[in-house]
Amino acid sequence: GELTAIAGSSGAGKTSLLEILAGVIVWSRVIGHVLVNGQPLNVAHFRRASGYVTQDEALFPLLTVEETLMYSAHLRLHGGSEAARERVRDLLQELGPDHVAAVRMGSESRRGISGGEKRRVSIGVDLVHDPAVLLIDEPTSGPDSASALHVLTMLKSMAKNQGKTILLSIHQPGFRILELFDRVILLSGGLVVHNGPLDCLEE
Repeated sequence: GELTAIAGSSGAGKTSLLEILAGVIVWSRVIGHVLVNGQPLNVAHFRRASGYVTQDEALFPLLTVEETLMYSAHLRLHGGSEAARERVRDLLQELGPDHVAAVRMGSESRRGISGGEKRRVSIGVDLVHDPAVLLIDEPTSGPDSASALHVLTMLKSMAKNQGKTILLSIHQPGFRILELFDRVILLSGGLVVHNGPLDCLEE
């Protein structure tokens, strides 16, 4: 039920840390231990219980928003087409892009939905199977400041109301965004120099 931010300058290791936790980087190459609830991390189990949203959106430009989510639902959910449709309807309302459900994603050469809407759809693709843990790399990169605030407010609400653990990396959060985080981890050269509640930073 908490929203935690990994902050730090470029090259500090924010993305690397997320990729280690998500299992993208092979753990045999990492010095140290990854524990979940005090126990060594089971890679296969954690991947089923978590979602990882990369900074670069891997979305098909010719698919609509609804089609994008439906493909993910068919691949990840058991229960057939009706279960997939119901989950996609819920996600469209929860994430906010329901008004552009029939609009194509678009690309640099073909106009589509906005950057903020693309970010929400990317998050939705990994929310289809309702993971308990969500790892997101730079959710505020790309969208303008208003859209970035909207995305973070949505994630904060999701963590609080659905009890999800959300961990994200962020480069230069504004004060209004900083206020939304329950905890902040500061990285400097790949080393953790602080890990605690936000009010510790103010002291």
